[in-house]
Amino acid sequence: WMTAAPDGLRAVFQAAGKIWISGPPSSTPRRLTPSSFGQLELSPAWSPDGLWIAFTTWDGKERGHIWKVSAEGGEPKRLTREAGEYVNPSWSLDGKQIIVTRGDGATARGHFWAQIQRFELVRLPDTGGELTPVITVNDDGRGQIVRASLDAEQRVYYVESVRGAGGVQLKSVKLDGS
Repeated sequence: WMTAAPDGLRAVFQAAGKIWISGPPSSTPRRLTPSSFGQLELSPAWSPDGLWIAFTTWDGKERGHIWKVSAEGGEPKRLTREAGEYVNPSWSLDGKQIIVTRGDGATARGHFWAQIQRFELVRLPDTGGELTPVITVNDDGRGQIVRASLDAEQRVYYVESVRGAGGVQLKSVKLDGS
């Protein structure tokens, strides 16, 4: 989970369960979140203006959330109200929305991540709040995780497995799922 900043001068990545940021090759990577932040930190994503990093967390007891933190580091702000199985956030090009992959809640029923049967793409404002479903993906019980991206027209793109064909298809929908 490494991604370059929009300016191409920095990178953010996950290592040892924490989010790290690095600058030019001669710089030393530093942790982006404070040492008091105890959850497993996953799948960082830069905002288009390079000022924020969205990421997801996981805790075996409390489950997961979507967060954002300044690219300079500091105390993260939780964006989701309800815990869930979140991974792979992606910002809209205007930086006002985040699309993320969410599991079907298997872990809330005492199961493991590997037992998630279905994922959906959901969106939320970059300031946090209510999640809005966009579309259910790989709805065939195989539980394959996707990573979405958005274009300038706010169209959501993702790759989905093709049942029986042994391949994948590039698909897209509008933010309202149509």
